[in-house]
Amino acid sequence: MYTDDQIDWTSVFSALTNEQRRNVIRRLMQTTGTTTLTELAEHLSGDDHIRGEGSDADCLRTELYHVHLPKLADAGLIVWDRSQETASLTTLVSHLPVGVILPHPATIKSTARKQSSD
Repeated sequence: MYTDDQIDWTSVFSALTNEQRRNVIRRLMQTTGTTTLTELAEHLSGDDHIRGEGSDADCLRTELYHVHLPKLADAGLIVWDRSQETASLTTLVSHLPVGVILPHPATIKSTARKQSSD
């Protein structure tokens, strides 16, 4: 359990300024327990069947591994096990205001328009 004086809110909000990191948090909230790096990359890239070097999922996987997951872990939002390549939420996420995690309304509209034109 966290108390306000134990939370580095500057670090938390700094980590959450990036949309991709907020997407990671949202995805982890949808799953139970631990999620693998590969599962995260495939889901977040929008295609669970993307494979191969140079694919969107492969590039995102590299970004997640080297940038986004360590930043979220440093902020105390996730447990990131580099050796096992797994991530899970910490209880700190339950202290976040809901609006911080939800997608921005403009993003929702843009995504809805894109899906309706497909």
